[in-house]
Parts: sequence; C-alpha cells; structure tokens
Amino acid sequence: MSNIEKPKATYEQAIAIDNARLGQSFKVIAYAGTGKTTTLQMISDAMPERRGMYLAFNKAIAGEAQNKFHRNVDCRTFHSLAFRSVPRGVTDKLRLPRLSPSFIAKEYRLEPITLRRMMGGRYEKYVLMPSRLASLVANAVSYFCSTSSQYPAPRHIQAPNWLHPDDITALQTHLYPAVERRWLESIDPSHQAGIGHDIYLKLWALSEPNIPADYVLFDEAQDADPLMLG
Repeated sequence: MSNIEKPKATYEQAIAIDNARLGQSFKVIAYAGTGKTTTLQMISDAMPERRGMYLAFNKAIAGEAQNKFHRNVDCRTFHSLAFRSVPRGVTDKLRLPRLSPSFIAKEYRLEPITLRRMMGGRYEKYVLMPSRLASLVANAVSYFCSTSSQYPAPRHIQAPNWLHPDDITALQTHLYPAVERRWLESIDPSHQAGIGHDIYLKLWALSEPNIPADYVLFDEAQDADPLMLG
C-alpha cells in the first residue's frame, strides 16, 4: 500500500464530489493537464461502496485507468461495453470485407444524376456519378450512427454544400431509400457484408442499454459525439 499522500480537493473539485454523491449529472470543464482524470478519481474514492463505470475512448486509456481507480470501478471503452451486448451475428460481420462504393452503386442500381452546382457565381449543370452517390449513401449511414437519432432520415445525407439548395433536398430524397437499405443490411446478421464498429455501437445505443453501475465517469467527453452523450 502506497504511503504517498493523496492530493487535497480544490474548491471546484469538492463541488464536483458533492454533486456526485447527490447523484447529479454534471460536467467538469478544465484545460488539458489540469486534473480532470484526478477529479474523477476523487469522485470515485468518495463513493467506495458504489459501483462505478469509467468510460474512455480507447483501450489503452481504459487499461491505464483500471490501475488508478478502486476495485468497484469498471474501466471500459464505449465499444467494449457495446460489443458484449450486441448479437454475435452482428459483431461477426466485423471480419467480413466491406462493400466498396462501386459495388454499392452496382448492387443498388444507382444511376448518374444531373444537378446544379455553384461555379463562378452562377449555377451550372453537374453530374454526380454512381460511385459518388454510393459514397454519400455509405457516409450517411456513418453519420447517422454518430447521432442520437432513432432511425436514418434524409437529413443524414450530407450533400455537397455547393449544390443548389433545391437540388440538395432532391438528392436527399432520391438517395434516402438506399440509405435505409444500407442501414438495415448492416444490422442484418444474414447479410454477408462487413461493417465498421460504429454500426454495433449504434445498435447497442438504440437498445436503450442499462449500464451496470451506480454512476458513470466519462473522461475526455469533449471529444464525444451526440450518440455517446445521449
């Protein structure tokens, strides 16, 4: 057992500890190197009888944290928490090759579409080719996975901002069925195409999971997307 004296809580840290004891949800804003992780340790040390969950962005940080917090705090990444809760048939798809834009374009029968783009202060005709459309479809699914939305929508299709506003709406409406199909195929265990980690993380979040802890400590939350903050 170390004889090193633990640092005394500052006024701000004491407020955070008191709020945690009361079960409040709050955030601590601090610059890099000013003791954010230390504050989280103080919070957990003040509640040794409660089960805590420390969430980090990568495995190395979570592993390092496990050596700093007391045994009632489980240190994990969001993805590890989700991985063990999502059906195996979905996570098995991580090992499969992912669909290329050219394959999606052919499989989904995407055709070139003529739109208007801003060039030199005026709009000119511009053709979006099938492979570019397929990339917009795949990117829309990825973007949806980072949001707190419950289901893909046309707004998740991030059309180029140099398109005419009316054409942006038309493009989103045109591609939405493909986006919906791509999402449903991604979460279908029987569909033999690879997925990214964002897919099972989103599927887990949509299940409204119950995190097995009395409190959650989220480190470096400023880097979180709306899905994680939700």
